[in-house]
Amino acid sequence: MQERTRRNLALVALGVVLLAAAAVVPVGDVRWHDTSVEQPDFVEGNETGLRNEGYRVVAYENLSERAQDLYVATLENDGAYRVPADDGADDFDYPTRVEVIERANVSEPAARYPMHVVVERPNGSDLPAADEDLPDATYDAMLTKTAGPPLTSTARAPQLALVLAGVACIGVGGYRAATL
Repeated sequence: MQERTRRNLALVALGVVLLAAAAVVPVGDVRWHDTSVEQPDFVEGNETGLRNEGYRVVAYENLSERAQDLYVATLENDGAYRVPADDGADDFDYPTRVEVIERANVSEPAARYPMHVVVERPNGSDLPAADEDLPDATYDAMLTKTAGPPLTSTARAPQLALVLAGVACIGVGGYRAATL
């Protein structure tokens, strides 16, 4: 009976190690593109007003082909699109959380919205709608940043596998130890 107890406790210990391993498994950052963010008041705004408020305004036609592809993909994916950290566009700034906090301490208007780029959409374009509420919008703000992937991302699959294995080991080992 002691041998069974040792095996069950070893199973519980393995589960704890697996859970700890899940906490330290590195997960690569991704580049976020999000047009579902709260849009500034573009109704009365123009390019000069937006720039004075601290927004970076870029005409869609002046974006690189890669940046245009990312913008369109974001619109087509309900306003959210992520790519690996090395697959963004040079047109966009992808600050990390630390960089955003550092920039927040700067009093210049240009530092107010470091993660936003405002895309000036061409008139009569065949681009997907900028927003359901503003289908004919002239300006569309897109948040860009570098951060970890969401919890439901496949990039987190190794972590999820370790967590599930750890919970299973603790559950099975604990149950068997408790029913001896």
